[in-house]
Amino acid sequence: NHTLGFGDELNDAELLCHADYGIAMRNACEELKKVSDDITEKPHYEDGVCDYIFKFLQSARKKV
Repeated sequence: NHTLGFGDELNDAELLCHADYGIAMRNACEELKKVSDDITEKPHYEDGVCDYIFKFLQSARKKV
């Protein structure tokens, strides 16, 4: 399973914990960053989710 969950505020904490990979946005609150598996390089307003997924898929492709 490779479920990615993205969030930036505390209301997203449960989503991040239930996803296989919980990713906090660069602009997320510090509490959420502490419970995440990773943090995006860009904030949500700079297409951080798209950037992260693109790099995630490139990385997975190299492993195949």
